[in-house]
Order: sequence, then structure tokens, then C-alpha cells
Amino acid sequence: MTVYYCDSSVLIKRHINEAGSLWFRELAHEQNMAFVTTQISIVEVCSALNRRLREGHINASEYQGLLDQFVFLCRSVYSVVPCTQYVIERSCSILERQPLRILDAVHLATALIANEQLTKLNEPELVFLASDHRLLAAALAEGLPAFNPAAAT
Repeated sequence: MTVYYCDSSVLIKRHINEAGSLWFRELAHEQNMAFVTTQISIVEVCSALNRRLREGHINASEYQGLLDQFVFLCRSVYSVVPCTQYVIERSCSILERQPLRILDAVHLATALIANEQLTKLNEPELVFLASDHRLLAAALAEGLPAFNPAAAT
């Protein structure tokens, strides 16, 4: 099984058409795939959908439908990792080495912790997915394979 860590910039691609959406939607429908994210992604995707509603790109009915779909996936498909004290400590440690924004450090820390758990189970390492070049560079520097779905288009 291939495990992908998805930050919110990737998760939103399943619901909103943008660069990389087709690639991620196809990936999400393949067999033997697992997707991991941090609990913070729920707030970030909600924010992204609200922004599109405020800007008139989607209407209220579309917003509610997209949000409901996303919440369903978080409950049934995605492995959502809680933002624990250990995640916070790892995030702070990453910020000492990498020039990241706060939530990007949380994403990377969560991915590294999940990857360590996979390694302990002798599973292949996860692939880090994001659309932010700085975050992808930091993931690579921290030893994770990383890919930008927007680059697949």
C-alpha cells in the first residue's frame, strides 16, 4: 500500500477544480492508497471553501455540499492525526531548521511522525504531497519523498 500525506492545498483539489485536481482525484480512486493529514487540515479546508463562497466562486448550497463531502472523507477515508503536544514539539524543532510558516511546520511534523510509525511497521515510507514549493523543499530536506500535484498537469 502506498501512503500519502496530504496538506490542505492537496485535499482541497478533490473538491475544487485547480491545477493538480485531476491528478489527485485519480489517485484518490486507485486501490491500495491511504491518505494521512493533520487535524488542522479540517480548519484549513473549511477556510478555503469559505473564501471561495465569499468571493462568489461557489454558492451557499455548493459550499455546504463540498464541506459535507470533505467531512465525510475525514471521518471515513483519511487518517486524521490529532495535533498533540508531540506534534507541536516536532513543529518547533522543524522551525529551527526550515523557513516555514506555522501550519506548514505542523503538516511536516505530522508527516514525519506518521512516516516513523510506518517505518516501525516495516512499511514503505509515505510520500508528502503539497502545492507549496518551500514546504516541499523542507519535506525533501527532512528526508521525505515529496511531490506537487500541480506539477502533474
